[in-house]
Amino acid sequence: MNTLSNKLFKRICLSFFLATILIVIILIITDKYRISVLNKENSHPNRIYYYHDLDKDGNSEKLNFQKNNVGRIGLLVYENNKIINHWNFEGEWGQIDHPFIADLNIDGKDEIFIFSQINDSLYLHCVDPINNRVVFRNKAITKVYKAHGIYDYGIYKGVLYDMDSDGIKEIYFSISTGYSTKPRNLFVYNYKKDTVIVSPESCAPLFSPIAYDFDYDDIPEFLCSTHAVANCSLNIEYSDHYSWLMVFRPDLNFKFEPIPFNAYPSLTKFGTLKLNKDLIFVFHLYRGTEDYSSFMALFNCDGFMLKSKDININPEIQQFELINETDDKSYIYLIADIGKVFKIDTMLNFKKYINVPKLTGLDVYYKLDIDNDASNEYIFRGQYKNQFVITRHNFKHAITVSLDRNFNAPYFSLKEATDFQTQLVVDTEEYTYYFNYGKSIVYKYWHLMIALNTVIIYLVFYVAAKIGDYRKLKLKETQKKISELQLKSFQNHIDPHFTFNIIESFGNLINEKNPEKASFLFNNYTRMLKSALINSDNAFISLEDELDFVRNYLNLEVYRNNYKFDYKINIQKGLDESIIIPKMLIHIFVENAVKHGVRHLTEGGLVKIKIYEEGSDYRIFIKDNGIGREKAKELAWFSTGRGLKIIDEILGLYNRLYRVNIGYETIDLESKEKASGTLVKIKIPTKQLYHAK
Repeated sequence: MNTLSNKLFKRICLSFFLATILIVIILIITDKYRISVLNKENSHPNRIYYYHDLDKDGNSEKLNFQKNNVGRIGLLVYENNKIINHWNFEGEWGQIDHPFIADLNIDGKDEIFIFSQINDSLYLHCVDPINNRVVFRNKAITKVYKAHGIYDYGIYKGVLYDMDSDGIKEIYFSISTGYSTKPRNLFVYNYKKDTVIVSPESCAPLFSPIAYDFDYDDIPEFLCSTHAVANCSLNIEYSDHYSWLMVFRPDLNFKFEPIPFNAYPSLTKFGTLKLNKDLIFVFHLYRGTEDYSSFMALFNCDGFMLKSKDININPEIQQFELINETDDKSYIYLIADIGKVFKIDTMLNFKKYINVPKLTGLDVYYKLDIDNDASNEYIFRGQYKNQFVITRHNFKHAITVSLDRNFNAPYFSLKEATDFQTQLVVDTEEYTYYFNYGKSIVYKYWHLMIALNTVIIYLVFYVAAKIGDYRKLKLKETQKKISELQLKSFQNHIDPHFTFNIIESFGNLINEKNPEKASFLFNNYTRMLKSALINSDNAFISLEDELDFVRNYLNLEVYRNNYKFDYKINIQKGLDESIIIPKMLIHIFVENAVKHGVRHLTEGGLVKIKIYEEGSDYRIFIKDNGIGREKAKELAWFSTGRGLKIIDEILGLYNRLYRVNIGYETIDLESKEKASGTLVKIKIPTKQLYHAK
């Protein structure tokens, strides 16, 4: 019982170990996260389909922004595929990067902000879909201007912040241009006071405003990325021949005098790093041919530079983004379009980098918690126009998704529901795609898969053991049968009649005082007897031993039959005689050639044995010039074929045991339409025999 328990325990441990190794290998070669398309619906270039949980109940409402509806823009809000309400606003769709949704009145429900353009004026509207009301409409923001025949501007959403603690947040956003020089400002709209504040006049483009409390006074400062594109005059205030560090107070006045960075063309972006206190991190990328350097720097909240470092940046980098949204503010990530994410510390050192796919359009990226793990995933535009890339919050496990169509301005949102997994929704000009994103099954259920594989491997071992036991049983039965045949073969080799005949001949030679022949006869018989006794327990012997036995046998038979026949054995030079063959394979046919062929001749009998190699087989020919099998039958000298039956059984068992098929054929020879002997051809697959050995 103890032995059985130990065997069972070892088998379970081995199964668990192998299952663990298998799962570890699968984890190594398998992507940790996967994404799959659940559905695809037709979309429209003048519509945006977007999902957002407006009332925070765990179920997203579907938003349909109609960008052009007969000179108006519209908004339809769906809940459970039913329209809650719809609203229309005069004008054309304002050129914003993606929908602007936030909680204006701090009631736990989000409002939707919409920009529209009427002629050359830009207006802001606000809708509260949950309470089915328009909060405000047609709030004039600024004028916009054309460049090369089209209105040239972009709106970059910022944050909502209750600066005056009146229970209503102020709305911050920036507007910038390409070739036009206006408007390039940061804006704030105070809904309760119905006032619009604009940052000081500037020709510096202001992108992607961020808010951060650098001086710990519970009032955030505002930063915007800037480009040096040289579309303004060099002498104008805050010219775009430079990139600028501009920090704005909540009233949009400068916290300190803006700081210029040489020169055109360049791109400057900002983030935060913590070194005792929060500092402004600057990364300035110069992309021109003049003798200017790209650099990194740290500034305090008063505009004083604490540290800077010139850098030799990869010339292939054209776009980058700075992200620092982790709990550890002592480093910041720089994402470059060449497909690398650099980690930068407070000493302005590149600590390491992570490889990601090549990216484009880094000014617009999305942060969404797609798999509901309380950490945002990042979504970037891919290298090609039909691709986007998803990474984890630490930029690892990047997945590139290729759609079946190119797209220009995709919109990413989350379709959340309490009764199914959150879906990533990607709306393009032609289709709206619904994706399922999360850990692969192996990573998600690795512990269960180890347990399942342990059970499966254990069952495989169990079944294999049972099959092995069955095969051992069949092997024993086969070996028992072979042993019985071995006994028969021994009796067939050394039968009493043959033995008495040899002893009688030996006695006659002694009486005739012919010691040489007596010695020859005695030596051949004893060698034959020795071989039979030594190999009595073996059904298979070497070709060399079989031929030695056959020679001794033929020498004795030639003497017994008064030299009326002779024999020849021709072996190909260099032939390997160590191969293992069934015992008696050659002897049985040689014995038949003697007993039923050449023995009945008066003289001139001959038994020929020829052995040679052909391809991967050995060929053995046994030929006699005796009276033939049919004549032997007529003379009643043809035996019952007991020897052939034995060899057939041994060959059959050998084939079943070792999957080795040794075949033979018997051919009756004729000369001038008269029987002239028998030819036996044996084919031995030597490679299989070596394997069987």
